Amino acid sequence: KRQSYLRGSDAPMRAAAAAVSLAIFDVGQGSCAALCNDKGEVVAYLDYGGGWGPNARTFPTPLCWHPDSQPPVLLSHWDLDHLVGFERRPEILQSEWLAPAWGGALGARHLKLAAALGSKLTLVSSTAPSEASGPPLAIEAGLGDNKNDSGLIARVSLTRSGNNFDVLLPGDCSYQYLPPVMQVQSLDLLVESHHGGNCHLKSSRPPGVPAPKLPGAMAIASRGTPNSYHHPNKTALGKLLAAGWGGGMPTTTATVGTGGFRMAGTQSPTSCGSSCRQQCPMTF
Repeated sequence: KRQSYLRGSDAPMRAAAAAVSLAIFDVGQGSCAALCNDKGEVVAYLDYGGGWGPNARTFPTPLCWHPDSQPPVLLSHWDLDHLVGFERRPEILQSEWLAPAWGGALGARHLKLAAALGSKLTLVSSTAPSEASGPPLAIEAGLGDNKNDSGLIARVSLTRSGNNFDVLLPGDCSYQYLPPVMQVQSLDLLVESHHGGNCHLKSSRPPGVPAPKLPGAMAIASRGTPNSYHHPNKTALGKLLAAGWGGGMPTTTATVGTGGFRMAGTQSPTSCGSSCRQQCPMTF
């Protein structure tokens, strides 16, 4: 597969230039978000996962895919709950994927994804200086040495009434392994690391949980319920509350309806067919 450093010319970075909003999807115990343009159309995915194995029941009905757009995918790391959506909606294999080059063992389903993507998969070296930064998306690799803590971290800065609306999506990276440029201590929204699991502050090494711009701002944990990991973890929630986060905890990653979700840009349920019961994502 292609190997690269993080570059501003990589597909998600190019596509992100058109983004004006961030959509977060309910995929149960897993991760899937997207950057959307001014028409509400997805221009880039940030993970494409969902519940699997004992948590497959938390994955709602599959994505309502818009195959003509073929938005690229930024994969934070190689855990199945961040990528397994490709098995439900294989059309995503038409898209370009950018993923961290993990030197550890990968399973059969990971290799199935890599083989299906072929040249559309670019593996990113985590040891090289990053050049992948430009409005509204910045990407950096975590500073840890395992699959989660060396994954790709995204920071999104959207314009709201002349001000920045800043969001951190750390994937499963523990907060003490955030690179300096991602140690943002003033956020409008936090997509909680490891779905609200108590994976951070394992040591005394700073930083701790990033702080919100305003007390009580929303932090989101993609738990799915019930899930075998018991996310969000009570200890993790306590640390979030202590850091000033409040609204939206505990929660799933979407609040509208109980079914699956439809893509941003679908103007009405009838656009997906008269029997569509899929919900819209939570959009910021």
